[in-house]
Amino acid sequence: MKKYLLLIRGSFAKWNQLSESRRQEVRAEFGKFAASLASQGFMRDGDGCGERSFRIFRSGMSTSESLVPLETQDMVTGYFMIEVPSESAALEIAAQCPAFSVGEHVELVPCGE
Repeated sequence: MKKYLLLIRGSFAKWNQLSESRRQEVRAEFGKFAASLASQGFMRDGDGCGERSFRIFRSGMSTSESLVPLETQDMVTGYFMIEVPSESAALEIAAQCPAFSVGEHVELVPCGE
Protein backbone atom coordinates (compact mmCIF):
# COMPACT_ATOMS: atom_id res chain seq x y z
CA MET A 1 0.00 0.00 0.00
CA LYS A 2 1.17 3.52 -0.80
CA LYS A 3 0.24 6.82 0.85
CA TYR A 4 -0.87 9.87 -1.11
CA LEU A 5 -1.90 13.35 -0.12
CA LEU A 6 -4.78 14.86 -2.08
CA LEU A 7 -4.38 18.62 -1.72
CA ILE A 8 -7.53 20.47 -2.67
CA ARG A 9 -6.78 23.92 -4.01
CA GLY A 10 -9.05 26.78 -4.89
CA SER A 11 -10.21 30.25 -3.91
CA PHE A 12 -12.01 30.98 -0.66
CA ALA A 13 -13.37 34.14 -2.29
CA LYS A 14 -15.14 31.98 -4.90
CA TRP A 15 -16.34 29.60 -2.19
CA ASN A 16 -17.83 32.53 -0.26
CA GLN A 17 -19.73 33.64 -3.37
CA LEU A 18 -21.66 30.36 -3.46
CA SER A 19 -25.10 30.31 -1.88
CA GLU A 20 -25.35 28.72 1.55
CA SER A 21 -27.47 25.90 0.10
CA ARG A 22 -24.82 25.15 -2.54
CA ARG A 23 -22.08 25.14 0.11
CA GLN A 24 -24.14 22.67 2.13
CA GLU A 25 -24.54 20.46 -0.95
CA VAL A 26 -20.78 20.48 -1.56
CA ARG A 27 -20.05 19.69 2.10
CA ALA A 28 -22.43 16.74 1.80
CA GLU A 29 -20.62 15.60 -1.38
CA PHE A 30 -17.31 15.72 0.50
CA GLY A 31 -18.87 13.77 3.38
CA LYS A 32 -19.97 11.03 0.98
CA PHE A 33 -16.56 11.02 -0.68
CA ALA A 34 -14.81 10.63 2.69
CA ALA A 35 -17.26 7.91 3.79
CA SER A 36 -16.61 6.01 0.56
CA LEU A 37 -12.85 6.21 1.08
CA ALA A 38 -13.27 5.02 4.68
CA SER A 39 -15.54 2.12 3.72
CA GLN A 40 -12.91 0.93 1.20
CA GLY A 41 -10.19 1.17 3.86
CA PHE A 42 -8.32 3.93 1.99
CA MET A 43 -8.94 6.94 4.26
CA ARG A 44 -6.16 7.86 6.68
CA ASP A 45 -7.00 11.49 7.41
CA GLY A 46 -8.66 14.52 5.91
CA ASP A 47 -10.24 17.86 6.66
CA GLY A 48 -11.18 21.21 5.24
CA CYS A 49 -8.88 24.15 5.90
CA GLY A 50 -9.71 27.54 7.33
CA GLU A 51 -9.78 30.73 5.35
CA ARG A 52 -6.52 31.99 6.81
CA SER A 53 -3.23 30.86 5.36
CA PHE A 54 0.25 32.30 5.82
CA ARG A 55 3.26 32.13 3.55
CA ILE A 56 6.48 31.97 5.52
CA PHE A 57 9.67 33.38 4.04
CA ARG A 58 13.19 32.96 5.30
CA SER A 59 16.18 35.03 4.23
CA GLY A 60 19.37 34.40 6.13
CA MET A 61 18.47 34.58 9.82
CA SER A 62 15.32 36.65 9.22
CA THR A 63 11.85 35.09 8.97
CA SER A 64 8.70 36.88 7.83
CA GLU A 65 5.17 35.84 7.00
CA SER A 66 2.37 37.24 4.93
CA LEU A 67 -1.32 36.45 4.96
CA VAL A 68 -2.42 34.81 1.70
CA PRO A 69 -5.33 36.75 0.10
CA LEU A 70 -8.66 34.90 -0.12
CA GLU A 71 -8.73 35.55 -3.88
CA THR A 72 -5.66 33.36 -4.41
CA GLN A 73 -6.64 30.66 -6.90
CA ASP A 74 -4.55 27.83 -5.45
CA MET A 75 -4.87 28.19 -1.70
CA VAL A 76 -5.09 24.83 0.06
CA THR A 77 -8.77 24.52 1.00
CA GLY A 78 -8.66 20.93 2.23
CA TYR A 79 -6.87 17.62 2.07
CA PHE A 80 -7.22 13.85 2.23
CA MET A 81 -4.48 11.41 3.17
CA ILE A 82 -5.18 8.07 1.52
CA GLU A 83 -3.42 4.73 1.42
CA VAL A 84 -4.07 2.70 -1.71
CA PRO A 85 -2.52 -0.22 -3.61
CA SER A 86 -1.14 1.81 -6.53
CA GLU A 87 -0.64 5.22 -8.08
CA SER A 88 -3.30 4.44 -10.66
CA ALA A 89 -5.79 3.83 -7.83
CA ALA A 90 -4.79 7.17 -6.26
CA LEU A 91 -5.27 8.96 -9.58
CA GLU A 92 -8.69 7.37 -10.00
CA ILE A 93 -9.73 8.48 -6.51
CA ALA A 94 -8.39 12.01 -7.05
CA ALA A 95 -10.42 12.31 -10.27
CA GLN A 96 -13.61 11.62 -8.27
CA CYS A 97 -13.03 14.39 -5.72
CA PRO A 98 -16.00 16.77 -5.29
CA ALA A 99 -13.63 19.76 -5.48
CA PHE A 100 -14.04 19.84 -9.26
CA SER A 101 -17.77 20.59 -8.90
CA VAL A 102 -16.93 24.06 -7.53
CA GLY A 103 -14.01 24.90 -9.82
CA GLU A 104 -11.23 23.75 -7.50
CA HIS A 105 -8.45 21.37 -8.46
CA VAL A 106 -6.65 18.50 -6.78
CA GLU A 107 -2.93 17.96 -6.45
CA LEU A 108 -1.88 14.36 -5.84
CA VAL A 109 1.36 14.02 -3.85
CA PRO A 110 3.05 10.65 -3.17
CA CYS A 111 4.16 10.42 0.48
CA GLY A 112 6.72 8.26 2.23
CA GLU A 113 8.65 5.44 0.64
